[in-house]
Amino acid sequence: MAMLQVVAPPRSGEKRRREAALPPTVKRTRFLSDFDVEEMLCTVLTIAEDLSLLLNLTKDICLDTHCRQCNPVEFNTLCEKLRLIEHSLSSSNERPSVLAVQAMCKDLYDVLKYILEKHYVDFAQLGMDHLVLAVRHQFVQFMLESSLN
Repeated sequence: MAMLQVVAPPRSGEKRRREAALPPTVKRTRFLSDFDVEEMLCTVLTIAEDLSLLLNLTKDICLDTHCRQCNPVEFNTLCEKLRLIEHSLSSSNERPSVLAVQAMCKDLYDVLKYILEKHYVDFAQLGMDHLVLAVRHQFVQFMLESSLN
């Protein structure tokens, strides 16, 4: 003969006591002062300008070596993304929101990934790989310090 075990649902008072015993979840918030925001925007602008220069060098490398890896449409899209970032940060009277800065960082990442995947070897052969690595390091440091990732 099998015994049937009945489990009674917890009484409402017991449930509340159990929930009250758990520590409240800590929400991670970070206050950004005006200085922090200005520093963040200047860093993003600097990285965008550096990547723009590297992208121009990439274009020259492609023309010299008759590169077939690069898609001209993708290249032009990346150039346009950088141009928009530089324009929005340098000419705007309004500060972009944190979400806008996150979107800019995504675009910067796309450009950096493009350069590293398709032309890092070319930069290394020309002895300019340290430029790509410096921008990559600056971008990684920025993402870690600003906690935007």
